[in-house]
Amino acid sequence: MKMGWTSTTLGEAFEMYQPHTLAKSEMDSSGTYKVYGANGIIGTHNEFNHESPQVLITCRGATCGTINVSEAKSWINGNAMVVKPKNDNVDIGFLKHLLICGVDLNIAITGAAQPQITRQSLSPIRITLPPITEQKRIAQLLDTVDRIFRLRESAIAKLDALAQSVFVKRMSELCCSEKLLNEIAEMYQPKTISANELIPNGKYVVYGANGIIGRYDKFNHEEDEVLVTCRGATCGTVNRSEAFSWITGNAMVVKPLKDIATKDFLQYYFKFMADFSSVITGAAQPQITRQTLSRLYVALPNLDQQHGITKIVKEIYAKHELMNFSQIKLKTLTHSLQHQLFAVN
Repeated sequence: MKMGWTSTTLGEAFEMYQPHTLAKSEMDSSGTYKVYGANGIIGTHNEFNHESPQVLITCRGATCGTINVSEAKSWINGNAMVVKPKNDNVDIGFLKHLLICGVDLNIAITGAAQPQITRQSLSPIRITLPPITEQKRIAQLLDTVDRIFRLRESAIAKLDALAQSVFVKRMSELCCSEKLLNEIAEMYQPKTISANELIPNGKYVVYGANGIIGRYDKFNHEEDEVLVTCRGATCGTVNRSEAFSWITGNAMVVKPLKDIATKDFLQYYFKFMADFSSVITGAAQPQITRQTLSRLYVALPNLDQQHGITKIVKEIYAKHELMNFSQIKLKTLTHSLQHQLFAVN
């Protein structure tokens, strides 16, 4: 064990409890104080039950084990477990990061149909605590990394919004003809392969309803294609496949006719302007069929104008991709840093 670090358990070091839960009818929409439920803020109230910020563990439902930190003067409901240091030798900023990446809370989750975490299941979990000065250093370092990550996420979202704004504005300035989608594109659902046919180390990626779902040793499309999710809750989601990939029947391939429309244009039009709700059928199991999608109207500029508008959007997304790549690298570095900071030896 590192010098100065002490070994203890959550039960020995922390008071853990579920506060009184406010019913929705008891909340006050004009209240001054925030109300925290299982997954963060769920409303406001005119009273608070905790004066200082608290570290919370979601203790019921599918998100069991999620960590939140409440604001000062807030009401915390019983769907969140308060983890409160018994003395002042624990920094709550450090505690937040300890519970996120220094402890495996999965071992405290019980119940399959209704997952839950109890004080009894948390209490025996062993932890190691460094001196308070080291705790503050670790918390400050990881908070800085979190802040950088959030700033980059915000920048990526702004690039998405910029791409949409540029596309929509430019389209409003162009003289477009309205065409039914079946007039400008071929649509079909390829052959589906089952999950047990996927090959972990296959050479080619496989696309399902919502993007890549695995790999396979064959491909059924040589070119990259525009895909529209055509089954399930995410009906109408737009993806773009890689060249030399297998596309399953849960995605509709929309292949524009040459000399009429480009793949880039259709991808961005679908993403930014198309109303897929008008072509989705089925309440229990939403779906898009070739017949319904054929009736989707597309505002179509000429080919030169399509190339011009997509060139600008692609330049924005080139920056977007660079930022996404840097986020992936930052995640990898963060995981490595967390491992080093919380390693016992």
